[in-house]
Amino acid sequence: MTKEFSHSIGTDPPHDIFERLVNTPDTGTLREMATAVENITVVRGFMTDIDPYHFREGGPLGVQAGLPPTEFYERYLRVPLQRSPFWKNAEVICTGNGLALVQRFDEPLVFRHETDVRRFDIQVKIAHTSLPSDPRQGGVCQMPRVPGSVNTKYGQPRPVVRLAEGISITHKQFEEFVERVISEPMTSILETLFGAPQICPCPLCDRADARLAPVQKGKALRCNKCGQHTMARFYATILTDREPNNQSNDNEVNYE
Repeated sequence: MTKEFSHSIGTDPPHDIFERLVNTPDTGTLREMATAVENITVVRGFMTDIDPYHFREGGPLGVQAGLPPTEFYERYLRVPLQRSPFWKNAEVICTGNGLALVQRFDEPLVFRHETDVRRFDIQVKIAHTSLPSDPRQGGVCQMPRVPGSVNTKYGQPRPVVRLAEGISITHKQFEEFVERVISEPMTSILETLFGAPQICPCPLCDRADARLAPVQKGKALRCNKCGQHTMARFYATILTDREPNNQSNDNEVNYE
């Protein structure tokens, strides 16, 4: 669990403080904590970035636009995370502008070679695709803001608050989850977001008699009325920063 800052009455909380999830544990400014992939030897966890302000109004999740991150979490994200055997373990932090999910390992992962770190980085990005998370986010190098601090990125200071405690996971749990996302990506997404491996009506054609379900062993989606669709096409119905076409998104991870 992220260390939480406390401050005395009459003193200002620390501004823009991050926690380093690799190498030596520490907190500090982004510049102080930043670590290049080639310099990473130990990983203690990873972060997933979700931006409520990039969710389309309505859509498959029925989102109300403009909600602050805390209210967005309670209405649309808390239940899906809790129904997932993997994501229910995440610590959830309101960063002031968005949400950070932090998964921590029960034991640090030690890497001897940069190629192993880069492989882990790809695995983290694969895990990211199982949720409607920020398509531009990084991987192993990402760092969460520290609860108790404030976020001044957009001018007005906003408090960083922990919304859910986290439970540490094993490396085996992480590996098994990534393998599931690789083998059945769309099934994994639908089960987490909707609690079932199909949606009716289909959010892509919005016909009452249309059903959207995984095909190709869970690697794609097909509607019985409007045809087959990619992950990018499906996520474009949820996020405004996804391309609304039926081609693979440049930010998607190649699972092959």
